[in-house]
Amino acid sequence: MNVLGIDTTTGVLGIILGKGEETVSVSASSGLAHGENLFPWLEQVLQKAALEPGDLELIVCALGPGSFTGLRIGLAAAKGLALSASCALTGVPSLDVYGARCAFFPGVVVPVIDARKGRFYAAFYEGGRRTGEYLDIPPEDLRTRAAARENVLLTGPDARKIYDESTSVPRPTHVTVFPSAQELPTLLELGIKTFRESGPLPDGAGPLYIRPSEAE
Repeated sequence: MNVLGIDTTTGVLGIILGKGEETVSVSASSGLAHGENLFPWLEQVLQKAALEPGDLELIVCALGPGSFTGLRIGLAAAKGLALSASCALTGVPSLDVYGARCAFFPGVVVPVIDARKGRFYAAFYEGGRRTGEYLDIPPEDLRTRAAARENVLLTGPDARKIYDESTSVPRPTHVTVFPSAQELPTLLELGIKTFRESGPLPDGAGPLYIRPSEAE
């Protein structure tokens, strides 16, 4: 199955293409230039895999939460490409990808994404399954919740911020940060699973914002 994954939710732009058992991927800090880099990088990945857009069978897009602009760029590009390539499109919440990536951990996994304005997006997972709601939470509250658990692993692109800024609240037992490139295969895996279980993303589906955008 030829599956393309796109993640524009943070400052790191990630693209992965699964061709049978092989994968080709690119992941790098793109800052605010996702709109400029996305399609040139997509073209490079397709060329390296010796595929044309019409060869794609499924596109998986990371839905957020994350950068409002990044989310819109990624999903709009995924929808346009899926339409032109006549292939299916599905989406996966970004925090679920980080939680599933660390499903091996024998405790509580807490993915963290900087939500700006002194807050963080996060969720709690055990065995790759989310055990509560998606959070838009101040750092001290997140540290308190994490420190209350016996065996905690912080992950995601901004886990280090939560750990380094811990002062009045004890630090969780285990902390690690996985670069985005290591999550990309999990994005594909979850996307394929979601598509098989729930079918394609509805036409009117939008990103997972959690909080209203500035425009709203």
